[in-house]
Amino acid sequence: MKFLFAFFVLFSIVYASKMDDLDDSCDNGNAKACRDLAYMYEEGRGEAYKNKYKALNLYKKACDKGDATACNRLGVIYKDGINVKKNYYKAKKYFDKACELGNQNGCKWKKSVKNKQIKDFFDKDDDDD
Repeated sequence: MKFLFAFFVLFSIVYASKMDDLDDSCDNGNAKACRDLAYMYEEGRGEAYKNKYKALNLYKKACDKGDATACNRLGVIYKDGINVKKNYYKAKKYFDKACELGNQNGCKWKKSVKNKQIKDFFDKDDDDD
């Protein structure tokens, strides 16, 4: 039993350290670190409590820094309405950027939302995420 407790304590310390490292790297401009941290918050991994709002903001930060995978994930979030209102206009915007950055899934997804985007056009938010 003591071994199991020690394992969980050590595991928690490693994840806390990893989160601190990712947070510092993200703040210093590392897009992949922002994306990895976003995933941890989205899924509630390690020491990260599940926080979809924080995950969304970190994905946006990573996408703005040129991370194609983060842009693609944002497209999926808006396409499927994962803790946000479905918005094909925003989804296509992020899929376009993912595709431009070389993410092949983004290229495939942008074609699938192109026709659905018209439905959204008049409902789009004025903010430019």
